[in-house]
Amino acid sequence: NTLNNSINPNILLEQNQKSVNTLILKKMLNNQYIYNTNDSTALMDIAAQCPLQGGNAVYQARNLLAAIYNELIDFEDNCEETQKHFVANNETESITQHFSKAVKLYPNPNNGNMMLDYSLNETEVGKLNIYDVSGRLIDSYNLLSGENKQLNINKTDLENGIYFYEVIINDKLQASDKLIIIK
Repeated sequence: NTLNNSINPNILLEQNQKSVNTLILKKMLNNQYIYNTNDSTALMDIAAQCPLQGGNAVYQARNLLAAIYNELIDFEDNCEETQKHFVANNETESITQHFSKAVKLYPNPNNGNMMLDYSLNETEVGKLNIYDVSGRLIDSYNLLSGENKQLNINKTDLENGIYFYEVIINDKLQASDKLIIIK
């Protein structure tokens, strides 16, 4: 809690993560804590964001709301409006459009065996992170530069369920999505 309180967020992604962490810690530090309307409103504001901009905390907020209300709430990943504002390398296509051509995680759902197809130019440093629903980092993979690369991922030790992955390139979140494990 002290560490989370010491964070001074500068960007939306950091602000979201600090807010979600604060709400998770409230319950962890006091098992009797009951989330109030302000807590729910803050989580709804984060959960309604585009995960590409709001980060992994968007998925954490959605999961926490599902736990609070004891029902699954369907959120649209309303990224289309915001994607138009991000231009890659002074080109006219958006980062997400550019990125979706270069990265594909499949099959999804899978049994823990999956492939990541990607392309990075020589100046890009990439990483794939896999998280559980609570936001705990499960595994991290460094992505090598080059065209038409393939990363074979074996996570058959994971339980059935929903996980999340994110792709970071040059320390910036480029993509994030759900990953479903079904055996």
